[in-house]
Amino acid sequence: MPAHLSSARRSLQQEKKYRTKNLSKIMCFEQNFLSESLRMLQKGSQAYEWYKAFKDGRETVEEN
Repeated sequence: MPAHLSSARRSLQQEKKYRTKNLSKIMCFEQNFLSESLRMLQKGSQAYEWYKAFKDGRETVEEN
């Protein structure tokens, strides 16, 4: 195989490896983002449910 083709092939392999590595990082970031977003949504839902219960008189706040 001519040297320039061999070099081009190596470059393509390195590019594929680089893209795969970056895709893995992006997918990891996306998973973390979605996980954190879901956690925040759950906490917000809990807070809203508590607020509704407090407003209806089912929950009270104790003063120290």
